[in-house]
Amino acid sequence: MEIARRIGQFQAMHYKLVFNRERPSQLSPALLPPIEVPGMASFPSGHATESYLIAMCLALVMPAAASTQPPPTSVPTPPPPPPPLGSPLERMAQRIARNREVLGLHYPSDSVCRQDIGT
Repeated sequence: MEIARRIGQFQAMHYKLVFNRERPSQLSPALLPPIEVPGMASFPSGHATESYLIAMCLALVMPAAASTQPPPTSVPTPPPPPPPLGSPLERMAQRIARNREVLGLHYPSDSVCRQDIGT
């Protein structure tokens, strides 16, 4: 997973240098992020790219964790509600990306390309 994280990091840094997009808190200092704002560009989100790539790698070695189906049970239960979009791993990657947006470190569009770059 460390190798996957590094690959995602290098990919994100490449595109950050290409696009050189200012962070939301740089354009609007009133956002006051509660953590230190990284000095590199905003687009694409490195955390979103890395977390999505790690989720994809984990899905290969932990297919049950990547499944959108509930685990089988021996006790009859009512039909479950439809599964949310994406596997638990993908939802975790989405949550990481969204948290960075809420902090004022990224725009939603910074996170959108995570799947393209991660793939």
